[in-house]
Amino acid sequence: LLIPATPVIRRKRLLMNRSKKSRVLNELTLLQKGDVLEKLRTGKMSMREVASEYGIALSTVSNIRKNEAQILSQLDGRSSKSRRRRMRKTVNAEVNELMFQFFVRCRAKLIPITGQLLQTKAIDIARRMGINDFHASNGWLESFTRRHNIKFRTISGEAAAVHVCTEGTADEIVEELLSKSNAKEVLSEEVEGPLDEKLTYSEAITMIRKLQRYSFQEQPDIAPTLLQIESKLE
Repeated sequence: LLIPATPVIRRKRLLMNRSKKSRVLNELTLLQKGDVLEKLRTGKMSMREVASEYGIALSTVSNIRKNEAQILSQLDGRSSKSRRRRMRKTVNAEVNELMFQFFVRCRAKLIPITGQLLQTKAIDIARRMGINDFHASNGWLESFTRRHNIKFRTISGEAAAVHVCTEGTADEIVEELLSKSNAKEVLSEEVEGPLDEKLTYSEAITMIRKLQRYSFQEQPDIAPTLLQIESKLE
């Protein structure tokens, strides 16, 4: 025979179910634990008030406080990884910009370009910049060519040119890029202001390079002319 549950038993079951749900729903993340420690450290809230705000047991708050060193260490490690990722993105952007300049110069000189050549020279440029953890993988190549709308096809005049891209030719271009300006100079600031104002040297170079980028994507035939203008400015 089933014995009907008494009000006391029903109440205990209800409390147990609520307790289980509370534990599942209020599992604190690492960042939340960091917030708990900050509130306790500054004295803004008591342990009981923190427990009430986050919907956790007082013992949980106590455990967080006991494990303060471990939690802060984990937070610091996560912050360091985030900083490294941001630095890596900045460094990659510098290499990518130099590589685009390399590509424009090769096209202007009617040098046939392959994916393997771009990968090889990207690694070369990165090493010369002191970046030893840069990897010009197939994924990098795909991203780079897609971003700049690069197609490995013959452009006007290239078919008639009997110019074979030797290692020496490509190396000369890399040397030219790295000797004339460092990555920060290549990534110069945007030019602002009316065009009738007198431009500085760096502003003129910046505008020429923007025109090179546009011309390659829209009118590749004028890229050699722009390169000649840039060489005269330099």
